[in-house]
Amino acid sequence: MIDIIPYLIGRIAGSISGKAEDISRKYLGFSESLFYPPIVFLLSILILLVVILPKTIGMMEDL
Repeated sequence: MIDIIPYLIGRIAGSISGKAEDISRKYLGFSESLFYPPIVFLLSILILLVVILPKTIGMMEDL
């Protein structure tokens, strides 16, 4: 069960970075931005702290 958590975090961070790349291509008109990797990294950490961490702590308390 606990082995699944890092995989899920990786999938979520990957989907966020993919969406940010799509948005930058579509609206800003450039394929690779120097500014997006730090923003995506910070966004994924924020989502990790706000959404995933409380759920995993709650699941671990239930065990």
